Amino acid sequence: MVEFNPDGSIKLPSRMTKQNDANDNLFATQPSFKILRNQTSTVTPLTCELHIEASKHILTPNIIELAFNEAKNNFKTDAGLTKTNNVIKIVSGFNRCNWCHHFIDHLADRSNARIIRTDRCDDKTRNNHL
Repeated sequence: MVEFNPDGSIKLPSRMTKQNDANDNLFATQPSFKILRNQTSTVTPLTCELHIEASKHILTPNIIELAFNEAKNNFKTDAGLTKTNNVIKIVSGFNRCNWCHHFIDHLADRSNARIIRTDRCDDKTRNNHL
């Protein structure tokens, strides 16, 4: 059954509210990144974007740039990869989703930070571990 807040918005289930609160607390208190994986196109060429926000506890300001360049050079894909500010665009290509997974894992390892994922991605890879 759907419940509504007094302002007319849909009331989130308590487990989702608790998870959101825990994520907000993590982001406010620890080195972490919020990453929104957003599939912006479902027709060829498929396009995905990673919107990355760093917490104030990330001490290396260019860590996203460093991790992106390392991942671009070291993880195999034929997808088009571009980075503008803290948005990475991945366009079509073989291993597109795998590259995304490897990049996120690499960013976490490289920065020794936690990853908070929010997804709007229709990830169809068999080895989906996000």
